[in-house]
Amino acid sequence: MFDLVDTIYEEVITFMIKTTFTNLQTHYSTAVTITVVCDSTYTISPDAAATSPQYVTHNDATVGFLLPTYTSSQQDGCPVNSWEISTVNTGITPPWGLNDPVDDGTGIMIIRPIDITAHYKYDFHVKVTAYGGSTAWFGPFSLDVGCTTTSVTFTDNPAFVTDVPVYVGDSPLDVYTLAEPTSSRVYCTIKQHEIVNTDGTAWSGSPQMGSTVGCLSQPCTVFDLIQTTNPPEVITFKILTTWDSRTHLSPAATITITCSPNYVLSEVSAPTNPQIYQHLDAAVGFQPSSYTHP
Repeated sequence: MFDLVDTIYEEVITFMIKTTFTNLQTHYSTAVTITVVCDSTYTISPDAAATSPQYVTHNDATVGFLLPTYTSSQQDGCPVNSWEISTVNTGITPPWGLNDPVDDGTGIMIIRPIDITAHYKYDFHVKVTAYGGSTAWFGPFSLDVGCTTTSVTFTDNPAFVTDVPVYVGDSPLDVYTLAEPTSSRVYCTIKQHEIVNTDGTAWSGSPQMGSTVGCLSQPCTVFDLIQTTNPPEVITFKILTTWDSRTHLSPAATITITCSPNYVLSEVSAPTNPQIYQHLDAAVGFQPSSYTHP
């Protein structure tokens, strides 16, 4: 009975057996071959549980879903050598929008989106195969790229102003200043703000206000009124903030245009004084001058 030193690696071992008899005669057997091969029943397991979902920014060709390191129970001689992605874990159906796993340059397998500009959530499974045919499925996993409904939340600024009093005749400039909402993902950036109706539709309210009046460049946070010389008015609106691919509607805000109690009144002309009328005439009386304020 002969043993092998080990069976760690695939190998073809060819040898003969030399038999020596008592009279010192020898005999060589025919050639014998022992073939050590990788089996298809090894266990494949990760070195750690995969983080899922994983969130990455868009417009960055270097990022993607990082897979854990998978090894077979005979990793030295029959290592993992194939990674495939699929929408199901019963066969290979390549998912839309994802490249095949590749080495990121450090020995870690990474799955990157095909279109790095897209804001999208990708769901997939991973089939891992070792040399010799052992396989295992892992997942489902999710990769959230950019600013998706599942990757980011928006929060109104506590300093958001809900009521601005304005007097008739005040300057229409810089009437409303927006305290911007925040994003839970730093890579989701604001592109623009605009005044809209309270139901989120395009502005169709007071002619004293426009959707972006006073906005020199987006994203603008300071808005003007078109004028403040019309009769008193209450203007209620919301602000629609557009991020990279998402929008957020603010709480309602109100600009109340009223007449000031501090206007300086002046006579157009002095009234006649004294004024003399016949008695017993209910239609006559003192006629004052007309008065105006600026």
